[in-house]
Amino acid sequence: AAIGLTRIERRELRYLTANPAYARIAGVPLEHIVGRTMHEVLGAAALAKVQPYIDRVLAGEPVDYELELPWQATGPGWIRAVYTPWHEADGSISGWVASIEDITMRKRAELARQASEDRLQIALEAAQGGA
Repeated sequence: AAIGLTRIERRELRYLTANPAYARIAGVPLEHIVGRTMHEVLGAAALAKVQPYIDRVLAGEPVDYELELPWQATGPGWIRAVYTPWHEADGSISGWVASIEDITMRKRAELARQASEDRLQIALEAAQGGA
């Protein structure tokens, strides 16, 4: 799957750039992303979930996480995100670059497999207990 790429500025959490893959993942036309804020594109609920990671990248820490995000446009979906601080010449951090991968299908498969293994374990324990 294509990787979504964005660059976001610190002051208003506004998208400076985004690629078509990011627009597809977010479920929003590209022309409705660049120049808008994360609040406008993601919605309040999704922004609240990623805020701790934003705080960390703006403190200068590279961030890598997986999260189920309640996208405003498309509903819940799993992402893997990597945030890299954007350093200016004077050393200040003016924002970050993000790569976003939609991992919803992989996560659903993992969760289904785990549920299946859990059910099998419960059945085995019940069978052994009844013997």
